[in-house]
Amino acid sequence: MGRNMHPAQSEPYLLTCKRYIELNPVVADMVATPEQYRWSSYLVNAWVRESGLVFHPEYLELGATDKSRCSAYWELFTYQLSEHDIHLIENASEYCHPVSDDRFREQIEDR
Repeated sequence: MGRNMHPAQSEPYLLTCKRYIELNPVVADMVATPEQYRWSSYLVNAWVRESGLVFHPEYLELGATDKSRCSAYWELFTYQLSEHDIHLIENASEYCHPVSDDRFREQIEDR
């Protein structure tokens, strides 16, 4: 996803996009696991590492405590992204559309 990318519709696409982004170095065979990529926020989100990051409300809703949020975030990476989600994100990136459902995209286009 590049600098010209539109935002994701928060529910449910934000966490899916984060997974896609944080798995990109793994898919590209740069590292074996997301935590090995030094520029990834995965260590902060999944392993309670200190940082100056401001967390998105969708991430904060994963749990009531840092530990429970990290555990839930880590668990998101225990299964692969669906082909549908990969296609949705890559298509949105290619055509500079938001990562969203059709209804949300139509609302944006109507503005």
